[in-house]
Amino acid sequence: MQLLADKYAPKTLDEWLDNKQQIKELLTWITSDCDWLVISGESGCGKSELINLIASHTGSSIYTVPSNQQRTQLRLNQYIKDIKHEHGLFVLDDFELFFLVDHINLCELFDTMSSLESQMRKIIVINSSGLSKIEKYVRSVRTIIFQRPNADVVFSK
Repeated sequence: MQLLADKYAPKTLDEWLDNKQQIKELLTWITSDCDWLVISGESGCGKSELINLIASHTGSSIYTVPSNQQRTQLRLNQYIKDIKHEHGLFVLDDFELFFLVDHINLCELFDTMSSLESQMRKIIVINSSGLSKIEKYVRSVRTIIFQRPNADVVFSK
């Protein structure tokens, strides 16, 4: 049996219901010289799904450390070293989970991520509630904030 969320999930950017301005900003960022992006929003507003659609739309590969795996500094450093010369999108999804791990040094993590080639775009996906905790690390980074789709838009489809 298929979940309703999967059944009605958008398959293309044209099917995306709301946040059209944010999608335009994301597409502009993809073609810019800027390497870093922070995507924030409430849980369940579609941040991760949108990244998958954008990657599909632009033909970009996604490299990520799944949030269901234990994230240790050693594992992250090794993964980044393994993909250092790849091209695409390096996504750290559910970034707020890093605040639950005592042995992750965020300064070292950002330094390690900065060592990725410039052809590897870096995206941090974080809930709205965690955004203030990383502001000092990402002050000069483009941040796009997503909202849940407007109910009128949802029910008009």
